Amino acid sequence: MQHTALRSTVAALLSVFGAASAQAQAPTPAPLQLSIEGGSACSRGNRGVTPFGADLLGRKGCGWTGTVELARTGASVLSVFDHWAIRGRLTSFDDTRTGAKFEDERVVVDAEVGRKIDLFGGLMSGIFPGSVSRLTLGLRYADWEGTSTIAGVGVTTFTTQGLGPRVGMRSFVPLGQSFALESRSGVSALFAGSSDMVYSIDTSTALTYLLRGDASGPALSVGYSSEYWFKQFDTVGTGSHTRHSSGPFARVRVPLQ
Repeated sequence: MQHTALRSTVAALLSVFGAASAQAQAPTPAPLQLSIEGGSACSRGNRGVTPFGADLLGRKGCGWTGTVELARTGASVLSVFDHWAIRGRLTSFDDTRTGAKFEDERVVVDAEVGRKIDLFGGLMSGIFPGSVSRLTLGLRYADWEGTSTIAGVGVTTFTTQGLGPRVGMRSFVPLGQSFALESRSGVSALFAGSSDMVYSIDTSTALTYLLRGDASGPALSVGYSSEYWFKQFDTVGTGSHTRHSSGPFARVRVPLQ
């Protein structure tokens, strides 16, 4: 009788200990992360400003770009996704010449959710153990404003806004204990009016230093970004042209929890 009670007590203790141990070892989602990014960017767009000939004024405009992102990875979203992010980006260019000046400002806001996928049938993770790729789906909002100031012609301002879906990819590839290669890319189709569509392609690649050797910890990155905008209206409203801007950037990422 005493042996039976002892066995029952031991079994109960082991059961409680096992449950507590399992709970302690259960994986926890990565903390909320804040990323702040800044860099330079040069425009390669065709503005078609007649007094200087098409593809001249604004073609070599350079400026700066800044991005703020709030993201979380590892937490379930709608029981399907394991990542979400909200990102805002401001880019400003200018091209000043004798008797003329061109200014272009673009605000872009992205909201996305993502899910881990086996890229190339798991080939990537096989070559680089620990690498992770995620397919992202979301919405993009963009607001453009451009101003041309030409001596003898005057000031012309053109603005437009667009909203539409964005499909993208995010990848994280470890390079040893403390470094990683991070990339982000996407394509968008934005409704900019009753019958107008603007399309965009964006991509960035960065070498990241993991301060704690952990992807969820603080990190410093340097990289290069590029983006194309197709059928975006030009500043003087004479037609739609392709915009291309690119440049280096630096990024700081910190966990908030």
